[in-house]
Amino acid sequence: GAEKLAAESEIRNAIGLIFDRNYIVNDIAQGGQVPASSFVAMGMTNPDGTEFYKTAGTSEEFDGYYDVSKEAAEKNYNAAIETLKKYYAYDEASKKFTNMPSLTYLYNTSDAHQAIGEYLQSAMSSIGITVELQNQEWNTFLNTRKDGEYSIARNGWVADYNDPICFLDMWVTVSGNNDIQYG
Repeated sequence: GAEKLAAESEIRNAIGLIFDRNYIVNDIAQGGQVPASSFVAMGMTNPDGTEFYKTAGTSEEFDGYYDVSKEAAEKNYNAAIETLKKYYAYDEASKKFTNMPSLTYLYNTSDAHQAIGEYLQSAMSSIGITVELQNQEWNTFLNTRKDGEYSIARNGWVADYNDPICFLDMWVTVSGNNDIQYG
């Protein structure tokens, strides 16, 4: 019911907080990317011309849903651990979870995507979570993702026009772009 959905949402959010977005863009990708603090790309505007990501979320301290500042990485990580402790056994001595289910990270064939997957795998392994990397050629990857046959999957998205709905539509139950099977 509603409690299960809330728990699943909290767990997904916690897993997302484990990863250091600055490390991913600066040390792995190295393409001048900026860490994402919102599901909607920077540059997408509200009707009043303000950028959506700056008005998303509820914090007075940062823009978006996540604090992606370099200073926040440790705080985010610690918050993730505390949240996951509510649902899984954690060994304080080893600083690892002992009963978290294994996950699979699905990505399409690309050395850059593999490097990011290896970082995600390493970050999760350091706290006792096993992540298998699964590489698929593009068409197979798209179909597997569309069918919802994954734990975590790489995704990239480009807007068709300047409106946040281009990104938010991916989270609408009846949307053809809802590859995550949300709802």
